[in-house]
Amino acid sequence: KLDRKALPAPDKSAVVSRAYEAPQGEIEEALAQIWQDLLGLARIGRHDYFFEMGGHSLMAVQMHNRIREKFDVDVSLRSLFEHTSLTDISDLIMTLQVAQYSNEDRERLEQKLSLLTENELLALISESDANE
Repeated sequence: KLDRKALPAPDKSAVVSRAYEAPQGEIEEALAQIWQDLLGLARIGRHDYFFEMGGHSLMAVQMHNRIREKFDVDVSLRSLFEHTSLTDISDLIMTLQVAQYSNEDRERLEQKLSLLTENELLALISESDANE
């Protein structure tokens, strides 16, 4: 057994501090909510790291299950240990979601998008965000 009272107090100066930047986009926001629930924290930034924020292997398994339920993708547990920032895991989820489309669907979508101007693309993204 470990006598926790005999351990020295944590050195707060050893914790890496970063400027808070709010999660951006639907995936980051939903993933941040999962982290908040698991870690019991009120605020998670997009550059925060799961294990630095108090996460551990059992919580990583819970996160894995919640990601599968929420996003309908299967992120490997190994990936969650290799990519531990909110943005890294969010990017991984997005990559897996895109990979679920068939190559033919992707090619058709890429063709259609390549015909749009930059302003049309921005308007499409803005409209999509407004509808969600």
